[in-house]
Amino acid sequence: MRSESSNTRAGALARLGRAGAVAGAVAVSTLVLAASPASAADQTKSFQPVRKTEHALIFRVRGVMPDRVIAAWTRLRGRGGKGHAVEHRLSVSRVRSAARRRGLLRVSRPRSIGGGRLTVQLAGASQPAPAGASQPAPPPSGCEVDPATLTAVGCSVLRQDTATATNPEAGLWGNIESAADSRYQHLSSGGDPGPMATAASQGNVAYRRLTAIDGDNFWGERCELGRNEHRYGENTGSQTAGTFALYRAGDHKLTFFSQRYPTSFPTDATGWQTVMQMKQTQPYDYNGGGGPVLELQLWQGRLYLQNSWSVKWSTTAPAKSVWIRYALDVVYSTDPAVGSVTVYVDLNGDGDALDAGEQSPQIHTQTVVSETADPAGQSSDTDGITPGQPIPDHLRIGIYHNPSISCPSPGCSVDVDNVQVVG
Repeated sequence: MRSESSNTRAGALARLGRAGAVAGAVAVSTLVLAASPASAADQTKSFQPVRKTEHALIFRVRGVMPDRVIAAWTRLRGRGGKGHAVEHRLSVSRVRSAARRRGLLRVSRPRSIGGGRLTVQLAGASQPAPAGASQPAPPPSGCEVDPATLTAVGCSVLRQDTATATNPEAGLWGNIESAADSRYQHLSSGGDPGPMATAASQGNVAYRRLTAIDGDNFWGERCELGRNEHRYGENTGSQTAGTFALYRAGDHKLTFFSQRYPTSFPTDATGWQTVMQMKQTQPYDYNGGGGPVLELQLWQGRLYLQNSWSVKWSTTAPAKSVWIRYALDVVYSTDPAVGSVTVYVDLNGDGDALDAGEQSPQIHTQTVVSETADPAGQSSDTDGITPGQPIPDHLRIGIYHNPSISCPSPGCSVDVDNVQVVG
């Protein structure tokens, strides 16, 4: 846990001390610090101090979603209720940090102050957070999914894999997460003929094939692209220690990819079967239960959008033996009132997402989860994420399914091509 510096504390104490030293009076002069303008949907929560020290009031900030904090202030009063009250604006980031930890917030006070109250203003859940909140900034103007073409020509490309490189690890995905190297194939022709997210041609017809066979076990029966590791960032050059794409709280990104399912692919399986994940990234201590924060599953003849193992939307399964284009427009946040996901999918391979069942509504939900404490104690924590901080998601594409699904050799395959993350 990072504590505020002694210089910061001393500065705050000095400022309050100067405000209180008016003609030696016990009362502190009123400091006018208006709260942010509140809309009808905004809320406030108040907290009494849980402890006092000689130089500070200590508040415990609980029951507050950090991403919804847009303003906070204390109203301090003189000892014995004498004199004018003092309102003092607090740093929003400090309050959010305390809320993420469900921890203590220390507010300096001069000796003339006897007590006070902390008020936290929260953005209304029914509307976007006002300026200054951690509502992710929208992508650049014009950066949005066009369902008629499944492109986003106004966006900048952040990450891209069009299967140009035979090796998907170096500078890209970091790892092929499968039971054997032979489960991955790079094929030089037959790839997705459609355009990239920018509407430009891919410039090649290569693609990647990922296969799982009965009995495979790489932390389950799977063959996926995407190293489960956040500490080394996104791979560049020859790097393989990191992963392909990370999604952090505050991001608003669009992710495009194409998949093809062979005629034999078991879309009618009776057990779960994942073809894409935006999963919380190791290492972490998160023990909140549930599965990947976002994933797409294909089974029971349906395509499912799941959020921590809860179905948020479903539609009929896409066609087989044709390239299926997907686009996910996601706002990444620990706050379900801020986080959102919209899915676009070309179910019949005709190049658009305009047919029935090819677009989800915008679904508000938590799209990033928060870290929990290391059970062995914070001194043993080496994952680089302190309790309360958001855990970044990472992109995984391929096949991962219930081992009860029959996939004898040559196995169950998913073809992957034309991947872009834009914003």
